[in-house]
Amino acid sequence: MHRTWAGAVVLTAGLFLTGCRNELDATVTGRVTVGGRDAPIGEVTFYPADGDAARPTPRGMIERDGSYTLRVGARTGLPAGVYRVAVQVMDTPPPPRGNEPPAAIPLSPRRYGDPKTSGLEFTVKPGANTIDLPLAGK
Repeated sequence: MHRTWAGAVVLTAGLFLTGCRNELDATVTGRVTVGGRDAPIGEVTFYPADGDAARPTPRGMIERDGSYTLRVGARTGLPAGVYRVAVQVMDTPPPPRGNEPPAAIPLSPRRYGDPKTSGLEFTVKPGANTIDLPLAGK
């Protein structure tokens, strides 16, 4: 019986330690602006700064008012930690003519689309975080 209890403790501790890395213990919301104006549409992606591919990559769609909320899959939230951020902001395309699909027009400078060149890095703490992303215009 003692062995069973000790095994359960070791198993629980192992699950706790590995689960903490990917626990969605934080939320991030904010507003994206380009040149001082609300971003109309786009995406915000937070990449773990340590490059750990086992950690999730939270994403959030930019709403018409410039707001975003990060999610991992369908769940709102992300693990606390340090992240490098990539942002892609697009203009609302005009309605299509004929059979051609509308082409989105990039509004933000290309450097913001890559976490290595965006210059955006943030520490996300457990709990609620507000991270506004004021981007320079083209």
